Amino acid sequence: MAINYPNQVQKKRLSATISYLLSAIVFAILGFVFLGLDMPALAERITMSPLTLATIHTIILGFMLTVAYGVSYQVIPIAFQAPALPRHVLYWHLPAHLLSVCIMIAGFLISDWSIVGIGGTLLLAAFLAYVTVAQISFRKAKNKTPVHRHLVLPMLSLFLVMLFGLWMAFGLPGSSVDTLLTHVTLGAFGFWLGLVMVISYKFIPMFALSHGYKSSLGIAIRVYYAGIALVTIADLISIPIHDGLRIAGASLMAIGVTKFAWDSDSILKARKRKKMVLPLRLALFATTCLMVSAIVLTASLAFHLSELVEFFAYFMLVFGFTPLIFSYMQKIVPFLWYEYRFSHHKDRKTAPALDDMIPKDSIYWAIGIYHAGAILGLMTLIFAPILPIGSIISTIGLLAGLLCAAGTLGLSTALYRVLTIGGPRIDD
Repeated sequence: MAINYPNQVQKKRLSATISYLLSAIVFAILGFVFLGLDMPALAERITMSPLTLATIHTIILGFMLTVAYGVSYQVIPIAFQAPALPRHVLYWHLPAHLLSVCIMIAGFLISDWSIVGIGGTLLLAAFLAYVTVAQISFRKAKNKTPVHRHLVLPMLSLFLVMLFGLWMAFGLPGSSVDTLLTHVTLGAFGFWLGLVMVISYKFIPMFALSHGYKSSLGIAIRVYYAGIALVTIADLISIPIHDGLRIAGASLMAIGVTKFAWDSDSILKARKRKKMVLPLRLALFATTCLMVSAIVLTASLAFHLSELVEFFAYFMLVFGFTPLIFSYMQKIVPFLWYEYRFSHHKDRKTAPALDDMIPKDSIYWAIGIYHAGAILGLMTLIFAPILPIGSIISTIGLLAGLLCAAGTLGLSTALYRVLTIGGPRIDD
């Protein structure tokens, strides 16, 4: 089985995506250790402490955003039949991005907002530089599907998230709680959840081998982003119908999420292979957690149910986004290794099937350990009111974070083993 890329004949080097993914895992491990250390503060619903802010940005920017950059290296040329992104982007963008995240983390930990602002400025500059290069390939795509057309919405949201973040970091006039709410709303819903929804219309049918289904990406995504726009306006502009706009926006977001869930079900029912492999099952579980969290959090936005926000934000991040990324890694890494190591060589017939490249026992253990930590952390938040704040929560919380970190490390070890299958690349 040969896998051919558009506009390429023979891969001389392993995809840059691998470098992004491996770098991201380091930040994931660090972020979960931070999360364990921060559990006592989260149990007391302290969400703006230096360690909490460092934890959030370590996981979201260091782990999740790094993965998003790496995946885009492959999605653009493969999914949209576009020219490959230049290799040199890896050499300047990845170091600049990682450096910016490290600077921001340091700034949060020492509560120096000027350092956070410097790191954020570098982060924005790296983002704009990356987008400038990527859009050249993006515009030349031959397969301009609805996914292609709607990716601009999460990208615009990410740009605005960074702007609002810098606004707060530098304490510019007008910085307020409303600015923070907008930053969080655009980040969690505008970029991350919106990105997942858009690319899922490509990834779910591709991984499930679905054909002949009916879906309406345009309806789901446009309704969803119309809701985000209304919520953002309600946060930023004080007008008499403030609460009405917020409720209307949250309702539209919920409708968009529901339509997406309906479409996903239709796609899965049209799959050719009825038995789903582990990565796909994990992706569907994570996506379900995301959708449930999104519905509850949109209700919280509409009706000011602040007591639900922390719990379901944790649920969305630890049971939704992170396992979803883990599942995609299990599909992407074997594909990239096969494409580099086997696809253009005489010994390609000896290559294992892509789904067989991942060591299943190792993955089961890694995912099990990770979810044990995630559940332990969730239980800590649920029962925090009846637990004595102090050594017990500190111990349990740290154990939860370490288990999540250990599971992530186990996953990375399994993925690294994939990169050794077949030995060194054979040059013809």
